[in-house]
Order: sequence, then C-alpha cells, then structure tokens
Amino acid sequence: MDSNCTFKTCRDGLQHGIYAVIDPFVRLLIRCGITPNAVTTIGLAGNIAAAALFAWAALTATAADPRYDLVTWAGACIIVFSLFDMLDGQVARIGGMASTFGALYDSVLDRYCELLTVGSIAFYLVEAGYPAGALIAFRLGDGKLCESPRRRPGHRVQGGLHAASRARGSHLGGRPRHRHRGA
Repeated sequence: MDSNCTFKTCRDGLQHGIYAVIDPFVRLLIRCGITPNAVTTIGLAGNIAAAALFAWAALTATAADPRYDLVTWAGACIIVFSLFDMLDGQVARIGGMASTFGALYDSVLDRYCELLTVGSIAFYLVEAGYPAGALIAFRLGDGKLCESPRRRPGHRVQGGLHAASRARGSHLGGRPRHRHRGA
C-alpha cells in the first residue's frame, strides 16, 4: 500500500511538472482556435509519417546499410507526435471543449497510433532479419492495443456511445431500447 502511495505521489508530481511546461503552448493552441480533435488528428498524421519512415527504412535497408538514419527519424517522429496525445486532453480541459465524442475519438486514434508504431517496428525487424524481435515487439504492444477506451486510466469516456444513446433515448440504431425480462 505504501509503495502505491509513493508511486502515485511521484506520478502526480511528474504530471504536474509536465503540464507546467506544456500549458503555455496549450493556451497558444486555444487562442489560435485549434480544437482538441485537430490536435488528436495531427498526432495521428505524425505517427503515420513515422510508420512510413520505418517502412521506407525496411524496404531500402541492406546488410551494409541498415538505414538507421531513417529509423532514428522515425523514432523522433514517434516521440514528438506522441506528445500530441498529452496536448489534446489539456486543450480540451483548459479550453472547456471536452466532450464524449472527443474522448472516444482520442481513444480510438490512440489505438491507431499504437498499431502503426508497433506494426511498423515489427515490419522493419522482419525485413531486417529479426522475426523474433518483431514477434516480441508486437506481443508487447498487443495488450495495449486491446484495451477498452473506457477502461484506460486518464481517459474518461463517461459511458461512451451507450451513454450518448441513452441521453437521446435511443439505442445506436435509433430504435428504442427495451429490456426483456425472462419469466
């Protein structure tokens, strides 16, 4: 129990420190009229670029030149554009633009980003002759890929699509929702 409190305290302190650094940039994004969903989409575009760099490295690598230059650029893209995952939530919270759709959109695009990252790394490793490394990379990533957006810590979808459909008084298909009770 005591170690959890210490971990939580350290994590919260680190998170507050990071937010102190990025909040001025977040406020600039809000003043420029950039929405949280736009920030999420930019993050996805950057991860697509990183995946393309990994694929390019895999397809052009030779034994003499494994294209570590492209792998390095792909890694830098992943790091930079993964920061957008932190920014979108802050833009939503500080800018008062949080929504159920935005939380779900963020969670779904986060899964795409993770799939692109893990998949492109695995592709590079297979093409470079390290299939075991590719299997390990994909196996380490698949638990993260299978997470439910509603169960992720820090992501509050608040009931997801079902909550949104209940608020409208309908089910996803627009039909009324009926409960059948067995006899």
